[in-house]
Amino acid sequence: MKQVTGIVLFIAILLSACGKDGSRQIVFNAEKLFNQAEREYNKATIKPELVTPERLAPVMDKYRQVLRYCYAEFDSIGYDKYPEDRRNLESIAYVSADKLARLYTGQGKYDSSIAVLQQLLAMTSLTGKSLMNAKADLAGSLQMSGDWLGALGIYRSLIDTFYPPVDNNGDIIYRILNLPIRLIKTSELLNFPEETKKEIGSAERYYIRLINEWPNSELANASRSNLAALYADMERWDDAIETLSSITDSTGAVDLWAAVRMAEVYAQGKMQPRRAAELYTSLISREADSTRQAGLYSRLGKTYYDMGDYKKCRETMTFIKDNFRSYYAQDPSPQKYIAMSFAGDKDWDRAENEYQWLITNFPQTEEAFTAFLDIIDHYDKDKNSRLRDNWLSRADEFYNEMATRHAGSSLEASALSFKAEVAKRRGDWPQAAKFLELLYRKFPGTDSGRMALTKAAAVYREKLDNVARADSLLNLLRPEI
Repeated sequence: MKQVTGIVLFIAILLSACGKDGSRQIVFNAEKLFNQAEREYNKATIKPELVTPERLAPVMDKYRQVLRYCYAEFDSIGYDKYPEDRRNLESIAYVSADKLARLYTGQGKYDSSIAVLQQLLAMTSLTGKSLMNAKADLAGSLQMSGDWLGALGIYRSLIDTFYPPVDNNGDIIYRILNLPIRLIKTSELLNFPEETKKEIGSAERYYIRLINEWPNSELANASRSNLAALYADMERWDDAIETLSSITDSTGAVDLWAAVRMAEVYAQGKMQPRRAAELYTSLISREADSTRQAGLYSRLGKTYYDMGDYKKCRETMTFIKDNFRSYYAQDPSPQKYIAMSFAGDKDWDRAENEYQWLITNFPQTEEAFTAFLDIIDHYDKDKNSRLRDNWLSRADEFYNEMATRHAGSSLEASALSFKAEVAKRRGDWPQAAKFLELLYRKFPGTDSGRMALTKAAAVYREKLDNVARADSLLNLLRPEI
């Protein structure tokens, strides 16, 4: 009898070992298929300019093969017997589905991306960041397909599921922490006033709860930062200042970033630039880092300009130029405000010289781009049509050169936007709309592209009396918001 029992036990151990080896072999096979798909992907995308849907089709089929294999083998590897191998197999399925869904999204095939992610979530028991990313990507695809309500439901579930928004290491998950603010912005852009009001209330309660439940933590300070931004957007200036004042550093003093934000609220929200200038001055005296000091001086100079004290603005920006040379060489703002301060003091000859210095020495910056418009607007106001037209032509040449030399970059996007501004100043509204639509077509899915399409719609509606065209452009934009 003992011999029989021993044989049975031996067979059981042997079968268990075989089962374990079998589950590991399944994971190994899945890894092998995934690595093959990755090699095909890297080969197909080695030259981004040559990537086409046709070139990616066999790559995508490789990822689909990985998923088919994983899903077919899930029943062979149960969580009850082989939890580690099952988790590994689900991880391979996750990275494959993630890659495939992103490729579909890149081709505008949002329904296919949605199907891939929904199947993944239905077939697996993902946890942690994998679950968060899969759900967030699914919500993003639903949003891009035009199903905002479906996306909204998932976004809200993410906020509830990942509470508090920290990972296993205690690090803040900013993708979740910032989500309430994003939902407000999206509802505003979609012109859903009641939904926006609801999201604002939810966001305020969410951040206050985090602050109260995790006081004196990095999470509480990050929540205060978002709450202050929310109050500022609502023009609740005093609430924003009070919230920012409670963000402190290790010494107990108001955190530098929070103090700077408070100064901005005083200057731009409460319209108290003198109070902002006092705050910047006190921050300069406590700051030892030269780069941060230079940044604070720059903000102080801008505040003097807003106060109409052009002399102090110029003195402050010149001080930066003379004493913080590396900062001045990298930031065109001081030079821009030197030019603007001369214009404010009605010394136009000096102002134009400083603007030209700005254009020559900082050509690849937004400040140089706007310098042309400042000069054009001055001569337009001065009714000097000859110099106005001369600078319009120079602006066109400059923007054309920048667009050509920096094709495909953010500089080309800026150049197209400014070419539209030049067309507006000529009164050529059809041409302005054309450049804005071109910007969107060249840079879809970007903030500059979306803004350009919004401006183009406004031109069609307000200047060209073409409401139908305006609405059609906004319909293109709606899924991207």
